[in-house]
Amino acid sequence: MNIDSTMHEIPASTKAESLQHDAYWRLSALHDYESITKKNLMAALKADGYDFLAAASKQVMVEQSMRVQCGQLRYESCTREELLKFVKDKKVEDVQPDHRSIQHFAFRLRQADGKRTFRYLHLPAELRERIAKYYLREFGDRTLTCPTQPPLARTCKLLRREVLPLFYQRCQFRLQFSLMYDNANEVRWRIPSDTSAWIKGMEPDHFACIRRLVLEETFVSRSWFQSRFQIKVLLAADGTHKVSAISLQKDGWFFDTKQCEKGMSELMDEVGSREGPNRLLVNDVYRMRTVLEESCTLER
Repeated sequence: MNIDSTMHEIPASTKAESLQHDAYWRLSALHDYESITKKNLMAALKADGYDFLAAASKQVMVEQSMRVQCGQLRYESCTREELLKFVKDKKVEDVQPDHRSIQHFAFRLRQADGKRTFRYLHLPAELRERIAKYYLREFGDRTLTCPTQPPLARTCKLLRREVLPLFYQRCQFRLQFSLMYDNANEVRWRIPSDTSAWIKGMEPDHFACIRRLVLEETFVSRSWFQSRFQIKVLLAADGTHKVSAISLQKDGWFFDTKQCEKGMSELMDEVGSREGPNRLLVNDVYRMRTVLEESCTLER
C-alpha cells in the first residue's frame, strides 16, 4: 500500500491557503503570543477561570494558555489532598508534602507533565480507538480545506491504519471550485491545484471513507476569499444522504439551488447504493462538478 501523500504539505498558491492545510490541529503559534499584550492575555485567561498576580510574567501566562489549548488539568483548582495524590501517582520527586502552597504543587506537577512519556502502542487497540475519537472530536465542527494528516496518523503505518479512516469519516471537508468561462453563454468550473493535489494524493480507500462534504466556489474579492454558493452533502454509513444548497451571491449569473439539490441527490442515490460503508469515489467529485455546471446559467 502506498503511503497517503496527504501526510505531507499540499502545494498552495498563496501563503493564506498554505496555512489552512495543517492549521486545524496546531496550537496558537508563538508569533501570535508576541502580538498580544500581557493585559489582553491575562484577561483571556481570567475568562477561562485562571487568575494571576499583576507581577506574573507574560511567559508564565503563555505557558498556561498553551495548557488551556491542550485541555490539560488546571491544578490550581484542585484541593491540597488531590494535589498530593497526583504527586504520588505521577511519582514526582523532590516535593515537600508539608508545603502549604498550592502554587508549589501546581508548578511541580506542570513540570512533571512536560517530561512524562508512555508507550502509546502498548495500550489496547480499543482504548487507542477511543483516544483517537476523542482527539478528532475537536475537529468535527470545522470545515477542513485540503488538510494534511493529523499528527497522530503520521507516526507509523499501524496508527495510520487506525486513525485515518476515523479522520475521514468524522470530519467535514471543503471541495473548492473556481469559475471559468468557455464562452459567453456557459459557466464552467475548474478544480484548483491544491484541491486537486489533495484528492489525487489520497488513498482511494481513505477517500471512500468521507461522509461530510462542503462544495464552494472560492474567488478573491478585495483581497478576501468569498463564495457564491455552498452545497453540503452528508452521507451516512448505511447509504442514506442529505443534500442542501444555498446561493450566497448573485453576480451576473444564476444558481438554481433546486436543480442542484436534485442533481446531487440523484448522484448520491447511486453512491449510497454501492456495497460497503465506504462508498465515495474520486470520480464522483468530477460528476459533482458537472451537476454544478448544469445548475448555473449566466444572466443576460
